[in-house]
Amino acid sequence: MPVTSLDRQVFIARAAAFIGARYNKVAATSSDRLNGVLADVQRYVRYNEEDGIPAAYGLTAYGLGWSIETGRINGQTHIALKAMTTRRLLALVQDLHSHCANMGEMPAYLMGLNL
Repeated sequence: MPVTSLDRQVFIARAAAFIGARYNKVAATSSDRLNGVLADVQRYVRYNEEDGIPAAYGLTAYGLGWSIETGRINGQTHIALKAMTTRRLLALVQDLHSHCANMGEMPAYLMGLNL
């Protein structure tokens, strides 16, 4: 049976090791960092090695991007997401994965966090 979820620290450690610190230092804008981190999580799950992260996290990262791109979150939440560091974005992906059963629940969950 494939693994569909990971412990918070394990997910962040594995994804951060794959991504590295490049977005905290070189991202031209906060939007580049946000989009880059979400794209890298999706790219990482495509490889899905045994010590990688489960493919379900790719859908979670896609759902977060979808919530932003389709305007389903308010401006305050969008600005807060863009201000997050790479590790904080990864922690948010883990939280969304744990608390939201589908993409439709993500915008309400994000705005309920009062970021």
